[in-house]
Amino acid sequence: MAGRLPPLPALRDFIHMYKLRAKKILSQNYLMDMNITRKFVRAAGIKPGDRVIEIGPGPGSITRAVLEIDVERLDVVEIDDRFIPALNHLAEAADNRLFIHHANALKTDLSEIWNEQMPQSSSDWKDEPPRLHVIGNLPFNIASPLIIKYLKDMSYRRGAWRHGRVPLTLTFQLEVAERICSPIACDTRSRISITSQYVSEPRTMFKINGKSFVPVPDVNVGVVRFEPRTHPIIGTSFEVIEKVARQVFHYKNKHMIKGLMTLYPPEIAKEMAHEVLTKCRIDPTATSHYIGIEQFGDMAVEYEKQCRAMPGLFLYDHTRKSLTIDILKDKPNALPPACPHFEDMSNTKLTAKDLSNKISKLADELKTVLNDNPAGKNSNNAGPAPNQANLPKREKIAKISAEVVDSNPYSRLMALQRMGIVKDYERIREKTVVVVGVGGVGSVVAEMLTRCGIGKLILFDYDKVELANMNRLFYQPHQSGLSKVEAARDTLIHVNPDVDIETHNCNITTGSNFDLFLGRIREGSISKGQVDLVLSCVDNFEARMAVNMACNELNQIWMESGVSENAVSGHIQYLEPGRTACFGCLPPLVVASNIDEKTLKRDGVCAASLPTTMGVVAGLLVMNTLKYLLNFGQVSMYLGYNALLDFFPRQEIKPNPHCTERFCQERQKEYSEKLAKQPKEEVKVEESTEEVVHEENEWGIELVDESQPQVSNKALPSGNSTGIELAYEVPSEGQKEEAVEEKKSGASLASLMAQLKSI
Repeated sequence: MAGRLPPLPALRDFIHMYKLRAKKILSQNYLMDMNITRKFVRAAGIKPGDRVIEIGPGPGSITRAVLEIDVERLDVVEIDDRFIPALNHLAEAADNRLFIHHANALKTDLSEIWNEQMPQSSSDWKDEPPRLHVIGNLPFNIASPLIIKYLKDMSYRRGAWRHGRVPLTLTFQLEVAERICSPIACDTRSRISITSQYVSEPRTMFKINGKSFVPVPDVNVGVVRFEPRTHPIIGTSFEVIEKVARQVFHYKNKHMIKGLMTLYPPEIAKEMAHEVLTKCRIDPTATSHYIGIEQFGDMAVEYEKQCRAMPGLFLYDHTRKSLTIDILKDKPNALPPACPHFEDMSNTKLTAKDLSNKISKLADELKTVLNDNPAGKNSNNAGPAPNQANLPKREKIAKISAEVVDSNPYSRLMALQRMGIVKDYERIREKTVVVVGVGGVGSVVAEMLTRCGIGKLILFDYDKVELANMNRLFYQPHQSGLSKVEAARDTLIHVNPDVDIETHNCNITTGSNFDLFLGRIREGSISKGQVDLVLSCVDNFEARMAVNMACNELNQIWMESGVSENAVSGHIQYLEPGRTACFGCLPPLVVASNIDEKTLKRDGVCAASLPTTMGVVAGLLVMNTLKYLLNFGQVSMYLGYNALLDFFPRQEIKPNPHCTERFCQERQKEYSEKLAKQPKEEVKVEESTEEVVHEENEWGIELVDESQPQVSNKALPSGNSTGIELAYEVPSEGQKEEAVEEKKSGASLASLMAQLKSI
């Protein structure tokens, strides 16, 4: 076999033979286990006949494993003079397949190595990866700068990547490996995650225990394989992406906008940063590790546009504020570099007309595919399910129809009208509802109203979607990091495009946002007037009080909902200013005592959350909403829910005349005046009739007044809900005693008949 090496000294003996001591100052650690080095080579995907470049071979442990594969050629780049004799020893045994380059890897252009062997070799980037590999067990002190260099070369398709999408396999400290491959919403996510993942697909192949190295490091090691992407996710240069990522992740646990503002001089920082985030639809209060690659790419592209519009901005460094943009704009590199492969179209002979024709052709092909399979049904030979973004979407429907066909999304809703439940269901298209809080209850409420065909929804929330929200009914893991209102809108517009959805990512308890909240209630309806109903689905008393104040001030009917901290009970409540108690009439102890809710929260302790309870409360709230908006059934003033007992208490709470809320007292006064103006109903006085008294008789016969309700033995004991009866009668204590006496007497039927005849 050509790939078999002649007998060589064991690796440990080899190191002693050449007196190769690892230098701690250079972070050198020798991988001694040949089983692991062979596993490394397999993970890199190296096969017989491939060409390989190894960075930092050291004493040659991985080098041996590569040569055993019978590769066509192996080039090693080593800077340490002490290893050259040992590598020469291996080269002599490798039958002219091992070539040594005594050089600094950080300053070596890998393309020159392969250019000497394959001067005409340069595969198209879209082709399959060539049979070329770059690998290395890197010293920890150069791993980070080296991977940045290689990722940059990869993005510009230069160096080793001039020859195509060459895979790269390297070792890192396990912590660094985790950062490189970190997914969204993970604490390990950092700038190296962005710079690695936008241009390649990094994957941790396996982990190596630190005890496998000599000397033993204080950390474990991860083996990461980078496969270059055919199309980088972000359409700008590596330098722009790296700069934005560096500044944003410098404050990774702070609000996104804080890091972004360091890209600009202080006098324009806030305005410019807000411009980027607004255009990219990113919540300024989000943290960097909740931002996906695509969103990050949008930020980088917008930042590049700003840099091109303001020469010198790209060179601005917030740590050297003395170098102003006016000074930097005259520098030769005042504008950010452009990435060459995004300019490939300008180097072709395609004109704008050619491109337009190509786009039209692709559009026609897409229409043909959709017409051939309008329902999106998969045949037995169909491939994987298409991406949701590519599925056909329902067009808007101008008028609700009662036609019973499978293609009519409103047919089952209009059946309520046909059955006489609702008089005019089409009126729901004219209604506008404000939903405050799009969390566990609010998101489901918004979805139900959307499916019911509400005319317009106005959503208020300032929180973002987190993985901790995944036990709820609405949000999905890929939405982590998005603001809740935007994530909800993106989902709901696909559920029912007929609904007009307006979102506000803000905290209504602050001054300016409270004014916005008032304005949208006052003028947010479809007709530009006051909305029809406000639904409060918040989880804190401060926000409830803000909704209460706004609705009292505008005399706006609203409904409030809540789920208990232990997640096994909840309630909904109808609040009409002046008629029913407002939230301030009977305030919770926390509100009445002026206690700051935030002081009650403890680190590491959170409220329980069950999708079942939230779903029940959301359903009750939407049902009450529909009854109010469409005027059918009985609207519940207060309806509770106890999941442990399946108990639904109902009651009406009258307003408190001593309520501390000024507008509540005004509304009570207005309501009292309204009642006073209404004509009084005459109360008919029924003539009292003397009760018929029956003399006692020896037969024991009694007459019962049938006008009085009879009490059934089936009624439940006192203390339980009314209206519920047992399936059979429960005997009373007196009946039980009589039955026992009768049983004891043992009288026969014949004797009883004889007694009856003698009477």
